[in-house]
Amino acid sequence: MIMQVITIYPDGENNVPQMNDSHVLHVYDCIHEDDLKRILVRHGTPRYIVNDSFSFLQGNFSSPFYCVNLWLADQVKSFIGLESNDLYQTKHCANFIVNKKLAHRHLCIKMVELFGLDVAYTWNGIDPNFNLLPIFENLSRYGYAGCISEQEKHVLMQPINLQPRWIDYERQITSDFAVLNYGDKSLGDNVWTWKNGLDDIFQSSAVSIITESVDTQMGMHFSEKTLYSVLGLTFPIWVGGYKQAEEWRKFGFDTFDDIIDHDYQHFQNFFERCWYAIKLNLNLITDLERLSEIRYKHRHRLLKNRDLILNGQVEKYNYKIIQTWPSDLRDLLPTILENMTRKNLASLVQR
Repeated sequence: MIMQVITIYPDGENNVPQMNDSHVLHVYDCIHEDDLKRILVRHGTPRYIVNDSFSFLQGNFSSPFYCVNLWLADQVKSFIGLESNDLYQTKHCANFIVNKKLAHRHLCIKMVELFGLDVAYTWNGIDPNFNLLPIFENLSRYGYAGCISEQEKHVLMQPINLQPRWIDYERQITSDFAVLNYGDKSLGDNVWTWKNGLDDIFQSSAVSIITESVDTQMGMHFSEKTLYSVLGLTFPIWVGGYKQAEEWRKFGFDTFDDIIDHDYQHFQNFFERCWYAIKLNLNLITDLERLSEIRYKHRHRLLKNRDLILNGQVEKYNYKIIQTWPSDLRDLLPTILENMTRKNLASLVQR
């Protein structure tokens, strides 16, 4: 049977036809499990579903669901050959970068405020408000409310007070939830922002508080945010993602479990995966002197991670995953990659 690849992009369903056993649904970039289920109800059941960004997404889908992080492997190529800085000074305990508005990113900034963390950061300041009430109602409904005090919850529910800091691009376009084009596309948005300030943000801090585009679902993926952490020689903490450190270890990278407490990744509740990412590591990420010493002591491990990612480690892991796919799906990989490349050339909101 000849199968047809149907690709859907974040900006719409693109006139998806009625699907059946002769179709493969390729989902470009991130998607919420509820949105994917809605598409399947509306457009039918393909033979397979493939996502090119997630490493894991939990959900009872009507078709076999396959994940492989092709997007990150492609993104890494843009950074090969850039000048690297092996000498750095740890001036800040941690860093974060936020553009697109999502619940865990709002929580990340509010936790920085709540705990008074010393951070290097970039945030566009487009909207300091976020309605976290449904998240806290869910927390109470399932009996997890005891993890946070009423005073702490009150602080988190307030608008962001932190002052915006943004790497301005002269031709950038802003929406009500994100900066849509944040760098020179001739270089690649992410390469441009790295060379124009993100490199210093990461290299001058010891820990990266990473907020990938996971939303509230039980899933996770890796994007340029995790890549920046590796390039900047920092210790990673992933806020919100499910089993994120465990998966990164499967890729072959050091997750510094002897330094960072990654137990937060196993919580079933989304808020707890955000809250405990910071809470369990609070003593560490508030001690600049200790962090500076630890970062210097383990610089060889940080450098090894950087060498691995720039020398094809992500592609090697992807190949291992793809070999577990059904042969008829593997045969369609060139078409999936072609559709990815076509979209990569267009303007996309930063993850």
